[in-house]
Amino acid sequence: MAIYSKLCVLLYDLWQTLSQLLCESRGENKALKKDFAELRQLYNDAQEDIQILREALAKEKNCSNKIKDGTDGIDPRQDLISQLEKSQEKV
Repeated sequence: MAIYSKLCVLLYDLWQTLSQLLCESRGENKALKKDFAELRQLYNDAQEDIQILREALAKEKNCSNKIKDGTDGIDPRQDLISQLEKSQEKV
């Protein structure tokens, strides 16, 4: 009978420990989910900022190329096509 009661006490202590660990792990899991959501939002914000910066850089580069080329926004290929069309009209 003494062995049975010792076994019951050990099982009860084990159950208490497991219950406590489960409770702690659930709390930590909630905290990690919250941290993950915040990190995901920061990542998405950073991706949007990067895209905006790339678009602004491309626009700035395009404007500076137009100024250097003196084309005032005319694509050189489109200019060549226009010249070919004009020369075909003459013929």
